[in-house]
Amino acid sequence: MIIKNYFNQNIEAIRIERDALDNKIKIQESNDSRNSYVKFTNELIEKSILLLQLEFEKIQPILFETQSAQGARTDIGSEVLSKQCVERLLNLKHKQAWEIQKLTKESVNLAIEYAKENNVLATRSLALKLSKKNKENEVCKNTEIKDIYNNINDSDDVIENDVKTKLYSVVYIDLTQNFNKNTILHLPIDKDAICFVWTKPNNLKEALSYIEELGFVYQNSVVWDKGFKNTNTYIINHHELLLIGFKNNYKIQTNNKFHLDSIHLEYQKNKNFKPDYYYSNIEKMCPNTQYLEVFSSRKYSSKWTVFGDQND
Repeated sequence: MIIKNYFNQNIEAIRIERDALDNKIKIQESNDSRNSYVKFTNELIEKSILLLQLEFEKIQPILFETQSAQGARTDIGSEVLSKQCVERLLNLKHKQAWEIQKLTKESVNLAIEYAKENNVLATRSLALKLSKKNKENEVCKNTEIKDIYNNINDSDDVIENDVKTKLYSVVYIDLTQNFNKNTILHLPIDKDAICFVWTKPNNLKEALSYIEELGFVYQNSVVWDKGFKNTNTYIINHHELLLIGFKNNYKIQTNNKFHLDSIHLEYQKNKNFKPDYYYSNIEKMCPNTQYLEVFSSRKYSSKWTVFGDQND
């Protein structure tokens, strides 16, 4: 429970600090949101991160220490302050206080990382949404591979570990929206195969490690210039990398007249969009086969087996 002396020494200072950050964010937010390509400036994102950290590290412990509303004194003159009283003293609405109490260290870190990578504000709602999504992913982790197998045509199946699976020689994976340590590894990949893996520049090291864990050897990469700039880092990024890896003795079945450009410029239509240019050229590079796409926002053609919808 919170006593008056604690309020005098701590709560008022915390309220002033929180209100100052909150007001600065509200003032700058309207100006920054006018830019259609860069939603918010680095300064504003950093302020939102500081506010989220303040709410988790300083305000949440105070809320947890207060006694429940039932039967408690709610007037400031009371020697012991109730939760409702502390909420008023901190200038918090009840829903805001409830959200702060739901925060965890993991959810706060997820929100901060997501905000930096996607030029959005690190808010309580973002933290709670990402935490919920992360828990759903954990629940689904043990059934992901079975779901892939269930979507595969039985006609060309082979028996492996009592599960009917179709093995793919071409695997196309988008890690730009879903990359994390739990990314699935046990995909139905043929003995000789090629992989195409999308990654952001700042996740290059992890993506290369992931390719190796899948059993591929990195060979080359191409660049997609998305036609706009992300200024949320000290480097102005406006591209993504498509990494190419070979497994065992896979050979590209195409003639010498075909070439994949190392840099392709095409405007990004939405956050999950990937150009048709790459799909069509992969089919040219690797004809007469079926293609497995993991973490997809759409199905390019009937030749592609899709698993993991980014729009969910």
